[in-house]
Amino acid sequence: MHHITFRSRGGPDVVWNEVPLCSPHHLHGIHRGYMTLGGKAGSWLIWRFGTAGEAVPLEEWETLDDDNVQRLGPNRDPDSEEQARAAARADI
Repeated sequence: MHHITFRSRGGPDVVWNEVPLCSPHHLHGIHRGYMTLGGKAGSWLIWRFGTAGEAVPLEEWETLDDDNVQRLGPNRDPDSEEQARAAARADI
């Protein structure tokens, strides 16, 4: 189980802060820095791949619910992304 906000950084052990990941993606992807995950489980998640070091993400994906997963392109609306983040934070 991956904690979106790491427990070592004060992240709580609650459902909206946990996302199931297989061991390779959790250990190699998240903890070695090749991918990052933000948002709130069950509401809104943003996945960033290719983020090792200070690199600009190679790909970004957004999950709004179980049936709404989309790749974010270079022409996405940053305001709508911020609105989704604000809505996810409001439910916490």
